[in-house]
Amino acid sequence: MKKKTILGAGISLTAIRAVAMIGIVFAAAMLYYDWTVTMTGALPDIRFYKWSDGSSATSINLAYNIYPNITLIDNNATYGIKNWGATDKTVYMWVESCNATTWFANFTVQILNETGVVLATWTTTDFSSIGESTAVSWTADVNGIKTDTIKVLFQANNNVVVGGVAVVSLKLKVPE
Repeated sequence: MKKKTILGAGISLTAIRAVAMIGIVFAAAMLYYDWTVTMTGALPDIRFYKWSDGSSATSINLAYNIYPNITLIDNNATYGIKNWGATDKTVYMWVESCNATTWFANFTVQILNETGVVLATWTTTDFSSIGESTAVSWTADVNGIKTDTIKVLFQANNNVVVGGVAVVSLKLKVPE
């Protein structure tokens, strides 16, 4: 009589499992992804335009020497706003920050077109509400050489550090 060995079947089953596991490990090791991402920045069509040198930016800092209880009207605040696009665009502008918020009794920024008509007004008495959620909007015409003007008006408080400099940061956004 012949004896059956179970040992041979057990080794065969173990060998099959080992080969299958090795295959799975190698299959997972072969999944390799490689790619290159190239991104380019584009300037928005609406930007602040610096009168003195023609440079442009999407945010600016306006600095003013402040003295107690003065009223200032800056009819042309160094920058305008220009539309380089091919169509009229809606523009949003807001004050992003101010380093001397308690120095002002009020602070106003107006955007005027080339004939002096007020297109938008942003104003505050205490700078408690600033940022994009407080943006004002207007439509910037296709300008060619026309540029909207920034006018700043403010009244200083009596608690100003004499000769101090207040810096107010303005930002623009054009939804695409």
